[in-house]
Amino acid sequence: MKISGVILAAGSSSRMPNQNKLLTKINGKTILESVLDTALMVDLSQVIVVLGSNAEQLSELVIDYPVTLVINDEWEKGMSSSIKTGVEKLEDDINGAMIILGDMPGVRANDLQLLLNKFVEHEYQKIVYPARNNQQGHPVIFPKKYFKELVLLTGDRGAKSILNEKNTIGIDINSQGIIMDIDTESDLKTFLSQKT
Repeated sequence: MKISGVILAAGSSSRMPNQNKLLTKINGKTILESVLDTALMVDLSQVIVVLGSNAEQLSELVIDYPVTLVINDEWEKGMSSSIKTGVEKLEDDINGAMIILGDMPGVRANDLQLLLNKFVEHEYQKIVYPARNNQQGHPVIFPKKYFKELVLLTGDRGAKSILNEKNTIGIDINSQGIIMDIDTESDLKTFLSQKT
């Protein structure tokens, strides 16, 4: 089994006024570093980090991590362009790709491991995602057979159109972290008050 992680960290962070949200520190680590550390705690064969806006600043954080760094020059076209950029860099023998949002520091390593275990249990053929209170969360693992569709996505809705297929398995995970991304100062305050 070979599963890659694709961390999406290319957005402009336009709703966080003072700096790129991924540079915001929580407990001494930036949000991006927290997400990277979590991804590297589980058995991913390859971790790709997709940068775009603020790439120079963010790349300084990533430089010492054992990851593949790629730049999405079309990041302004939305999340789909970052998914495409990351998927196009996957190694040929990868069985699946875990799409990880760079602004979700509350996702835990054991959450990722539960998703990986379920993906293996279904022989790398099912889309696997976490859910809390019937709300679909992140990250999501896509089998190799969906890579072509991922590359053809457009806009800023990510891969929701593919997730609407029946070939999906949702895992109930009792963690606010899988549904909480940090886009605004208010999100950050909520996250800090509800850390699980």
